[in-house]
Amino acid sequence: MLGIHLGKGKHKEFAVGVFQNDFSDEEATFTWAGYNIVSQSSSSYLGIPSIGCLFNNATQKVMDGRMPFSIPSSFRVLLQCQKFSHHLTKSMAACLEDARGVSAHMVRLLEDEWTNTQHLIGFDHADALDRLNVLFVTLEIQQFYMLPLPNYDPETLKPNILRAYNTAQTVIRETVEFDREANFLLHAPHFYFRGLICAACTICKVVRSTYKNLIDRKQLDEATANMVAMLRRSIIMEGDLATRLLTLLEPWLQVALDPEWDEDPISNFTHRLSASPTLDCLARWKHDQEFLLKAKNQPPPPDGMDGTSTLAMSDPMQFIDWGFMDDFNWNFDSNILSNGT
Repeated sequence: MLGIHLGKGKHKEFAVGVFQNDFSDEEATFTWAGYNIVSQSSSSYLGIPSIGCLFNNATQKVMDGRMPFSIPSSFRVLLQCQKFSHHLTKSMAACLEDARGVSAHMVRLLEDEWTNTQHLIGFDHADALDRLNVLFVTLEIQQFYMLPLPNYDPETLKPNILRAYNTAQTVIRETVEFDREANFLLHAPHFYFRGLICAACTICKVVRSTYKNLIDRKQLDEATANMVAMLRRSIIMEGDLATRLLTLLEPWLQVALDPEWDEDPISNFTHRLSASPTLDCLARWKHDQEFLLKAKNQPPPPDGMDGTSTLAMSDPMQFIDWGFMDDFNWNFDSNILSNGT
């Protein structure tokens, strides 16, 4: 009992060593709320269930403004956003335990719940930073539309994906405008930049799909230009995350805008929650780059033959991972079919 009271800061005359603290209630409140914000933000962009968030009565008092000291409204809005993100993560993790996808009805319920929450936090009178925080949570919810159940209806999926695409465009546009006003990209914490990556990858997935014909080309060109400008503005030093993402997206967008695609913008990743579409986008970029590199290194095809067909004929087993043979102690030549023996 004495240890509990000393840990709470009482009976200071008996406090020695680690039990000594001279922190005020205000400092402790901001530290605890800040810990929950950073912890949930990290869980969201890593795509893992929340492991360190404890949104309890203390954080609720902060969000309600029931503290004896003043708390900035933007801090309370950010805390409210991360609390809902925590609720979203737990709900979606439970859904994905039972199936390799999420029901669009479930996602829409959470989207409506978040819309009602926005009215409680005064979104109509929010400033630029608060609007951006709310948009990030909205986009995080809509990412789960890209993780449909196996037997999904393409016509039902279409308006949901396009709504996520419009939200991603709004995130990029609001970020660029806010940066012009307050140099936001030069001072934004890391988890904001991760949210911008999510918005950029959402646009890329829609562009690289059959939905490309459903979107306005002028708006797409504007969003693409804003993405590139945003990434250039975010570069702090050579080789940082913004530099690598710019190297990834800029050439890929140029390639993706030209051909016609025959796939829906859904994610093959389903085990990383809201980060799944972003990771799926990066995996597809890697696959496309490997294919283009192999095609570039191949000799020119004979007259009358298609280069893609020649590439496939040159190595019919090029996309097979032969590492599984080690598990069975199979030691025959992995190129046995191409050697003609």
